[in-house]
Amino acid sequence: MTMELILEESQISLLQELQRNTSDRLTYQKLTTLLMLHKKYPISEIAFILGVDQSTIYRHYHQYNSSKNFDSYLETHYKPCVGKLTDEQKGMVKQYVNANICHSSLDILVYIKNSFQVEYTPDGVIALLHRLGRFAAAICLQENQISTLQS
Repeated sequence: MTMELILEESQISLLQELQRNTSDRLTYQKLTTLLMLHKKYPISEIAFILGVDQSTIYRHYHQYNSSKNFDSYLETHYKPCVGKLTDEQKGMVKQYVNANICHSSLDILVYIKNSFQVEYTPDGVIALLHRLGRFAAAICLQENQISTLQS
């Protein structure tokens, strides 16, 4: 199925320029979707080329049509997770890991809960350790080895 989208030459030029200069994956998808719809590509082909589901293409099309303006179409409402700990607390976790032999993420999970009254899952602790830097790789490796041995 194809959807009709008629763009003026000036709009096409702007979309192409933005497309070339964006480093954001979602913005690139939204821009490319509009250009390909204008060229009358089938929805299934656009989805295949962009590596997304067809419903994503429909969503981009409907968002474009219902947007107040072009800037509002390109807005993203994604808010990255910044974590549950302050920078100071993260530094304390890093010091704890460097100063203690931690056999698994559970050791660190208990430390965080007792020290800061903040709940983490074991996977959440591993993600935190990755964000804190390379020093956490050994703990994560140990974690995987322990779970493999227990299986």
